[in-house]
Amino acid sequence: MEFSEIKYLLACLRSKALYDKPVPVDVPKGFVESFECQENFRGWANYHVTWDVFEDDPWRCILREKSQEQEWNETLEKVCPVITPEGEIVSAEEWEKRSASMK
Repeated sequence: MEFSEIKYLLACLRSKALYDKPVPVDVPKGFVESFECQENFRGWANYHVTWDVFEDDPWRCILREKSQEQEWNETLEKVCPVITPEGEIVSAEEWEKRSASMK
């Protein structure tokens, strides 16, 4: 099974846990159990939140230090322009400099 297929199934199982959505494909026998029996498994709803898998070994649960959403938000904060309270649009870098000088 390829990495992308494993990730897709994991995402489907997370959606099922969070939103009671049916899994749109057949889940291979033993797939669910192969993750649920691992020490770092923290429930299907926590996939991408507290645990994940990586390309070097997609069958092994790895604990995350930050959720995927937190990592994405931190990336956006570094690159997206900011609208200041005065309505001025400044780069993320400029906003960081101004914020640091206000502390």
